[in-house]
Amino acid sequence: MSSVYNHLYLEARNFLKTNPELLVCRSDKGNVTVLITSAQYHEKVMELLNDNNVYEVLPRDPTSNIIRRNNDISKRLKELGYITPRECKNINTYKALPPNFYILIKVHKEGLPGRPIVSSINSPTTKLSAFITEVLKVSFSDYFTYSVKDSESFCQLVKNVQLPAGFVLISLDAVSLFTNISLQLVIQLLDDNWHMIAPNCNIPKDEFLAVITFLFSSNYFVYDGKFYKQKDGCPMGSNPSAILAIIVMTEIIRRACIVLGFTLPFICHYVDDIITAVPETEIDSVRQQFNLVFEDVVSFTVERETNNAVPFLDTLVIRTPDNTLITDWYTKPASSGKFINFQSYHSFKVKTNFILGMKKRIYAVAHESRRDASLQRFKKMLYDNGYPRSLINRLFNNVPVTPGYDGSFGNDSVPPNEPTNRKTIYVSFPYLEGLSNKISSVLSQVGEVSVKLAYSSLKTNIGLFRAPKYKIPEKNAFEVVYQVECGDCGGLYIGQTEQHLCRRISQHKSDARLHPEKCALARHINDTGHRVKFDDIKILDSHKNLSIRKFLEMCYIVGADRKAINEQSDIKNLSSIYCNILEIDRRRCVV
Repeated sequence: MSSVYNHLYLEARNFLKTNPELLVCRSDKGNVTVLITSAQYHEKVMELLNDNNVYEVLPRDPTSNIIRRNNDISKRLKELGYITPRECKNINTYKALPPNFYILIKVHKEGLPGRPIVSSINSPTTKLSAFITEVLKVSFSDYFTYSVKDSESFCQLVKNVQLPAGFVLISLDAVSLFTNISLQLVIQLLDDNWHMIAPNCNIPKDEFLAVITFLFSSNYFVYDGKFYKQKDGCPMGSNPSAILAIIVMTEIIRRACIVLGFTLPFICHYVDDIITAVPETEIDSVRQQFNLVFEDVVSFTVERETNNAVPFLDTLVIRTPDNTLITDWYTKPASSGKFINFQSYHSFKVKTNFILGMKKRIYAVAHESRRDASLQRFKKMLYDNGYPRSLINRLFNNVPVTPGYDGSFGNDSVPPNEPTNRKTIYVSFPYLEGLSNKISSVLSQVGEVSVKLAYSSLKTNIGLFRAPKYKIPEKNAFEVVYQVECGDCGGLYIGQTEQHLCRRISQHKSDARLHPEKCALARHINDTGHRVKFDDIKILDSHKNLSIRKFLEMCYIVGADRKAINEQSDIKNLSSIYCNILEIDRRRCVV
């Protein structure tokens, strides 16, 4: 990152710190950054949550109750022999967070409404949802005959399709698909197709459908400290929602196609978007037939072709004068055109490979008659993102820009002088300009194993994004490094825990009364009679990985210096190199 861009980044961050009423959010589509006030954001959220037909306010946090019910279900399935003890262990949950509600701003729609998203990461039913989702994915893998994986496979599917005379292109969009997928509809479809699920699941149908019912009844979330329940439907962000949406869309297409009075030359869908070709006189009747499949549940809007073309995914499907279909690379009108900026804090290889990957994509989706124009559009976007013309021209002309790089689209060739039989290990590593490449070069030449570094950026714009999220009460946090202060001498005890912090603090209190030999904190309380501020716990850091948490714990103990009341054995596994670095850093901070 150049000094100019780094200065702008710091300036923007400082501006947002001094203006806490401003939020930086993502848009629903187009990779657009949205600047909005907290009041405006809250107003858009409440427009959604005040719909009593969809949401209801809960009197209290149901997390503990749902955890208990989740574990009761897994225990019951294990005792009946439907799942293995290992599967039961993987489904059980003992620490969880309430799902978090937020919105993505729809900049492409009038009034800038919000798209509701429920983040279910680490929720009480995350593991059970993942288990059920995997069963459904395996069971319905051959069922999704109309679903396309990505735009490249879609382009291959419609390549050179010849439409009958009088047929035109249309796209159908399901209105609020996820929130309209009712439990009753899901139960009906899974019951009708149980013959596909049974071979991949030991759970009987009634028990399986009871689990589905439990997952639907557990659609809750928190916003602004209040807890809400989604009365019906699948929330966007939950594990099973996507697979259930595809099942519903597939069934709609199957049933609608049967009653149509003509054969569709092709029909594809990606989640809630359908593209097909129909007789120009039958457009309205086709929409009506699709709406009648699950009447009053899922409805569709229709978009007719404009200038003989309809957008689908990131492609533009074009009907030529002889009714043959071709495709072109497409960006939505609301698209910001933002890519990885040339001045961003990423390695040079990441930037060049991004260009080559996009170039390969354009070649895959754009018809040869449209390819040059699409490549020129992409070039213009690269210029706007700060890439030098000389670099762009070299990459587009397949001229090597780094030693040993052959400029091919896939960059799959083996670098010169590297044995093909060497084992390769990929390791995540922070990108440090001027240092990471040297470390990578050294690691790639050590022994019989080639270590490839996958760089992660230390400077990202994610630090500027600040949509309001539910702040977890510290007592409910888990997988953290924490600090407890002595109220009498100012001593600091630093520890780490995987479980909820409130439970760990209760253990400390119990140890202080009954087992003072268990840890340094309990011994300090018993030896001195000091009072510890158990009601003022400070979280220093968090990480899922136990080894990393232990490492962070040792670093914070060393950083606390003489104030730490931990035992010396608590840092015995910390390298002296780190101890010296932390000591230098501590002295610099004191000065």
